[in-house]
Amino acid sequence: MARTKVLDDTAIIDFTHRQGKTFRRGIRWTKDPASGEAFDPTGWTARMMLRLDGTVDDEGANEAGTADVDEDTDDTAALTLTTENNRIVLQAPSLTADLPEDTADYTEVDYHIIIVIEATAVAGLAVADYLYDLELVGPADVEPGPEPVVHCPIAGKFKLTLEYTK
Repeated sequence: MARTKVLDDTAIIDFTHRQGKTFRRGIRWTKDPASGEAFDPTGWTARMMLRLDGTVDDEGANEAGTADVDEDTDDTAALTLTTENNRIVLQAPSLTADLPEDTADYTEVDYHIIIVIEATAVAGLAVADYLYDLELVGPADVEPGPEPVVHCPIAGKFKLTLEYTK
């Protein structure tokens, strides 16, 4: 399912998922791993994009079988997930949040970040290898400065495999 290693403060997690199926993952994250203090999501937002990883799977992802990209990663997001479009939900541990449909099994567990991609959105993606990183954007009062604080708790590859039953 997923491979995990830590790079700086970012956990590298690779996902493999089948096209056309709902993707749901819960992630626990602490703002300060040394102290273990629970992350309080009040005022925070989140964003994540899937971008092609330079090549496309040969199984019908596009006519040429490759992505038209510069360097290693396409600049166009294949899919955008945010707290605003309800594909990312931030919640305090053990609290029930207003979750998108089909996430009932994540409401009673101790997750801080819930990522949800609907089956129809996943079905619309090409079978390919994508890159992603999840960014948490803090409210202005988290740390002083002219710009909001941005943390990246996870990043990695998102491999989408062919759906056989449609």
